[in-house]
Amino acid sequence: MTASEYVKSHGFKSLKVFAEETGISKRTILDWYSKKPRFLEMVVEGAKVVRNRPTPVVTTVEVAVPEVCEVEMKIDLELHLYIENNSSAVRGVKKAVSDIEKCVLFYHDAKKNKSGDWVISFEYTDKADLDEQVYDLLNEIEGEADSRNCYSESSVSAVDENVDWQW
Repeated sequence: MTASEYVKSHGFKSLKVFAEETGISKRTILDWYSKKPRFLEMVVEGAKVVRNRPTPVVTTVEVAVPEVCEVEMKIDLELHLYIENNSSAVRGVKKAVSDIEKCVLFYHDAKKNKSGDWVISFEYTDKADLDEQVYDLLNEIEGEADSRNCYSESSVSAVDENVDWQW
């Protein structure tokens, strides 16, 4: 029995059809037939299972979703980045600040202002949403500083003088 006859005996039209359905080259199938017949048997049985699997029926369900109009507001906040070593025997402030600038502030598209602080724009729906975003930012900064045996006493405040928010 040849490889082609073997594949045909398992319900495939030809070796070419089997190769196309499984994505296995004809040369590989021929090699498996002569060198790894048990492996080819498992592949053929698996292909038969996949071929005979019923096509899943997809039903679409329409659900009415109430419209919620949440207004996105935008605010510019100023970050005063203050990083210090945990002890006098530890060095790492420069590397910690560099990591924070590369990993955290770059992600938030922060820009340095004239005074050396960072200005970051946030979009938020309410004060609680903004608080959460700012605390997440400060926690990321603290985590990066801690990874370099430093600590952060960074602060955030609104750039707009009419808004008196500080974190």
